[in-house]
Amino acid sequence: MTLDRNKSVEINKIMLTGVLSDHGEYSPDAIGVIIDIDGKKIYFTGDTCFRPDLPQLVPIKDKIDLLSCRLTENTAIPTQKMLHILQPGLSRK
Repeated sequence: MTLDRNKSVEINKIMLTGVLSDHGEYSPDAIGVIIDIDGKKIYFTGDTCFRPDLPQLVPIKDKIDLLSCRLTENTAIPTQKMLHILQPGLSRK
């Protein structure tokens, strides 16, 4: 089984949706994954580069319950910045 960008696959009541992951010109087919399980959404970005236009490129319709993104100094997403862009009204608890 493969998971492609903008495609969904259901496995044992878990929905996986492939979404954009900007991994640079050497990996144009890289994907992130949105996992829907038991009414919760988990967004695994992979090691995508930070992009302010991500909300327009990734089909996020509902709130994200858990954001998993790689943290490195150079190219990975600054987590708080990503949360603010994906869900501007999100408050930290």
